[in-house]
Amino acid sequence: LTMNNENGKTRVVLRANNHSARLGLSDENGSPRAGLIVDKDAPRLPLSDEKGKVIWEASR
Repeated sequence: LTMNNENGKTRVVLRANNHSARLGLSDENGSPRAGLIVDKDAPRLPLSDEKGKVIWEASR
């Protein structure tokens, strides 16, 4: 499931399968900025810079 802005850039992504679930939030340019990932290992909360590079991640 995705939500796009008026320019067609993806802003929110929700994905789920048998192994994990993911919520991703992007900035106005479509670069990932924050997310919540839950998989078999542990939940993670990554935060990214303006280029999409993960700069901080909380995990269990």
